[in-house]
Amino acid sequence: GEEIVLEVNVTNHLDKDLEVIVFIAQTEAFEFVLMTQKEASVINAQRLYLGPYVTSSARFPIRFLVLGKVELSVNAMSAEAL
Repeated sequence: GEEIVLEVNVTNHLDKDLEVIVFIAQTEAFEFVLMTQKEASVINAQRLYLGPYVTSSARFPIRFLVLGKVELSVNAMSAEAL
């Protein structure tokens, strides 16, 4: 199947540093391409460190397994943002 890099942009709108974990939900429509980064222990999640009012990106290489429209679910969580 076709491979793309899914880029997820996260913006910190707070006036303090944030640690954010970005998750992509696995579906049968695509698979994650194996990553070569040593710090990546989970292929569907990435950790971002954002300063105040900063935008950063998480990139997920994926390979589609079906044709047509594909629904993706992306979540970002941070304990500091509560």
